[in-house]
Amino acid sequence: MLTNSSPGPSGHSPREALDQQLIIVSNREPFIHIQGADGQIQVRRSAGGVVTAVEPLLRRCGGTWVAHGGGSADRASTDEHDTVAAPPGEPSYQLRRIWLSDEEVKGHYLGFCNNGLWPMCHRTAILPDFTQQQWQLYKAVNLRFASAVAEECSTDRPIIFVQDYHLALLPRYLRRLVPKAEIAFFWHIPWPDESRVRLCPWHAQIVKHLLDANLIGFNTRQHCLAFLNCIQASFDTSTSDTRRGERTCRIGAYPESIEFLPPWIDEIPAIEQCRTALRTTHNIPANVCICLGVDRWDYTKGLIEKLLAFELFLATHPHRLERISLIQILAPTRSSLPAYLSLQAKTLHEARRINARFGTSHWQPIVLIPEEQSIKSVYSLYRGADFCWVNSLDDGMNLVAKEFVSARYDEDGALLLSSYAGVAQELNSAILVDPTNYVEIAAKLEEMLCMSKNDRRSRMRLMRGIVKMHDAHSWANNIIRDLQRSRQADFDAQGGNCSYQSILE
Repeated sequence: MLTNSSPGPSGHSPREALDQQLIIVSNREPFIHIQGADGQIQVRRSAGGVVTAVEPLLRRCGGTWVAHGGGSADRASTDEHDTVAAPPGEPSYQLRRIWLSDEEVKGHYLGFCNNGLWPMCHRTAILPDFTQQQWQLYKAVNLRFASAVAEECSTDRPIIFVQDYHLALLPRYLRRLVPKAEIAFFWHIPWPDESRVRLCPWHAQIVKHLLDANLIGFNTRQHCLAFLNCIQASFDTSTSDTRRGERTCRIGAYPESIEFLPPWIDEIPAIEQCRTALRTTHNIPANVCICLGVDRWDYTKGLIEKLLAFELFLATHPHRLERISLIQILAPTRSSLPAYLSLQAKTLHEARRINARFGTSHWQPIVLIPEEQSIKSVYSLYRGADFCWVNSLDDGMNLVAKEFVSARYDEDGALLLSSYAGVAQELNSAILVDPTNYVEIAAKLEEMLCMSKNDRRSRMRLMRGIVKMHDAHSWANNIIRDLQRSRQADFDAQGGNCSYQSILE
């Protein structure tokens, strides 16, 4: 069992131990090795919520992370067992890499996962596209992952913590290969309503595979309830298709989080230095407020809606012209898919049009930075900005909001937050908006700019308290605790049925 411990000197927990082998499984690896222009191998930390939330657990407890190795120098950096010590410089766990062909990446990751499951799970106008060929590749890649995990098991009862929609079939495959494993599965993105789920021809198979886990976690109660409704609508759990032994699958809400004080936090410059550097880099005068957006270049993030709402704000609040700039970080993703190429083109077009309408020779209302930033650079931006704006149309959680709050040790700054992001249920002291209601957003932007320093600090203090109390360590502890409690779950002994149990409070 994971034991509680007091924080270390930098605020984060010291090394702890589990009484079982721990294996994390995800499509994305926590660190990527790439070949630099000078021929030297460079190590880059991967972005995204999965790595942000999960990596602290392995750093703290040790174990193995199994993931797809997609970096240009990943093969050259692993040993004969396809493993490499991580994190770089201060290793505490092993990273086991799996190699996929270009066809497998195209069919599994770009195809079934991100052209199918991703739009299925998010409330957007983009419809999912599923094909039989991609489904076959999705199954094959999931089975490949399961085999690699089984190879890494040094005991017959390891804890296997599987991450996200890329690997939804793993629980059943793992149950066959490692029958006594304690399997937790966390679904990081929203779980949609039944009508949206049925757009996938294989939705029932996916649900059945998931239910072979001991525990399935979601970010919000709403997503849990949607999943439970899907179970009841998809099939009768008393049928032979769901009989997997005397075991209960527990289903609960576990809002994912971040390390409130990551180990590298002392390397980030102070707020005044960050503010000066940000303004100098983009030639922004001291009297111009900086509103920061940090997003993947994805249609679920409400980017076009953000630009159009900002345009309406400038048009209806002319006294704010030359007094506010939106700096928007855009990390390119899935750029080979048509929906993403279209979004990129439209984003650039709208930004140019709005800048042409309102910009002057010495001020641009919108500054786009279309490239991925390192996590340390992002934290510097958080500290240098006056406000942060998260405008997601649908989000399982959105850890940008929590990172911004964590970075602001001055307890200042304001957060404009979409009510459709899962994080809004925790950070309700932010200024909440409907990401599609441009009139409301314009009014809330003005409210944010007029907010007193005391009000900003009061809200920020509350949000920082929430993130500090419910950080990534707490998130992982709660999942591991409930997973291990499943040992004592009530079983349906007659017929060996696999039942499911909601642990929503």
